[in-house]
Parts: sequence; C-alpha cells; structure tokens
Amino acid sequence: MSALRLCIFGLSLLLVGVGQPARVAVLGLVASALGFAACWWSMERITSKKRMFWWGTAWFGGVQAIQLSWLATPDYMGSLIYVAYGSLVLLLALQFGLLCLLVQKFRDSRRLLFVAPAAWVLFEWSRLFFLTGFPFNPVGIALSGHLYSLQLATVAGVSYFARWSIRCISRSLSGEWRRTSLRALWQTGQPYFGW
Repeated sequence: MSALRLCIFGLSLLLVGVGQPARVAVLGLVASALGFAACWWSMERITSKKRMFWWGTAWFGGVQAIQLSWLATPDYMGSLIYVAYGSLVLLLALQFGLLCLLVQKFRDSRRLLFVAPAAWVLFEWSRLFFLTGFPFNPVGIALSGHLYSLQLATVAGVSYFARWSIRCISRSLSGEWRRTSLRALWQTGQPYFGW
C-alpha cells in the first residue's frame, strides 16, 4: 500500500470512528458518505483475498474500538470487561472483513449495488438476533445526527440507514459512478440531505 493510500486509510478510520452522533454529529454525514468509500478506495489495489480480509478487519476493528470505547471501563464489571470488549470488537471487525471480500469480488459489477448492502444488513441482523445480541452501533447510526435522515428513520428504521449507506458507497465504487456521475451524485446525496 502506498503512503498516500495508507494516509487515506488512517484518516478514513478516524473519520468513521468519531463520525457518530455521540461524538461529532456533524461528521456523521461525511463519515457515512465518504469514510467507508475512502477505506475501500485505499484498499483498491490489494489483490490478495487474505490481505483484503485482514486490512478490512483491522480497519473496522479500529473504528469499533473508537466507537465502543465507552464500553471499556472496569468500574462496574471489573477487568473482564476488557475481554468482552476485545471479543466484541473482533467479532464486528471480522464481519466487515467478509464484506470487504464481497466488495473486492464484485467491485466492477452492478451486482455490488445489491450484494454489499444486503450482506451488511444480514450481518447486522445476525449480530442482533443470533450471534451476540449486541444491539448498539449499527453502521446507519451515523446518519441519525441529521434531522432529515432522522425523519426517514421513523418510516424505514435504522437498518435502512445501514443498507442505504453501504449502497451509496457501493454505487461510488461500481462502474455506475463513472458512467453517470451527476445522476449518481444526486442519488447518493438524497438520503443525507433529505431530498
């Protein structure tokens, strides 16, 4: 990975890590619209599936370590909370590593527009119902710091935010972005600005 791509990788990690309503609400829109795309762009030249998986796992592990830092306090649960915190961060990061493999596989295909969002919503639902029962911190929560997207949440729910965020990012990565840039930009911005 080149120095520029490594810098963008790190900046996207920080942007998405703090781009939450609980931290810096204004950055939620930017993190949702650009943070994930910058991460995947920085990993664009990785050809090995194993390296793509581990870079994606490390990136999302860093994001979750920042976002879930409130969880790592031994005041109430003792020092075993660090084990639970580390396990949870690792589990969430492994899910994102799998998503990175899908993005790598379908990168130049229109199928990316459907496969990546569907997979991510299934990952979040499985995390909620089958794996850990951990309901906090879905990807779409970054959009809840904006009035228009909050109004959309009353209709479609937070899972729709995650699906829409990943779909818009997938749109920017797929070939569709290059073919119809103004139209794609308009459609990408709609959920973020309420149009």
